Amino acid sequence: MVKHYHETPVSPSRVVVLGGSGFVGKDLVAHLHELGIETVSLSSTDIDLCQPESVDALRGVLHENDSLVIISALTPDKGKDVGTCMRNIQMGKHFSTTLEHSHCGHVVYIGSDAVYDDNANPVQETSCASPTGLHGLMHFVREQ
Repeated sequence: MVKHYHETPVSPSRVVVLGGSGFVGKDLVAHLHELGIETVSLSSTDIDLCQPESVDALRGVLHENDSLVIISALTPDKGKDVGTCMRNIQMGKHFSTTLEHSHCGHVVYIGSDAVYDDNANPVQETSCASPTGLHGLMHFVREQ
């Protein structure tokens, strides 16, 4: 549950974007720059979340009160097999472990509509998650 501490909207002082070079991440980073918000855009070449060392590397990047946006995932074009699903879940484990030991001011996880049944149309807030593929299952697990 989100708890707001400001009565009026306050821009973040700095936003760290995991997956900043991807399809959604690039637009988010550009928009944050347009708003004049300091942004750190990280891709897998900067920090490989599949690797255990990513916990310390990400911890070294995050400052107290940063906002963290997590968009990073291996997309279906990188693989639809169990191995890709497990690497994605491992990435979730690594950023979650980092968050256990950091003092981010705000965390946003950008998931996927793949957590819903392919026939769920329209998807609503009350729609039950029912992934039909490994990519959706991965997002479902990471969102929990």
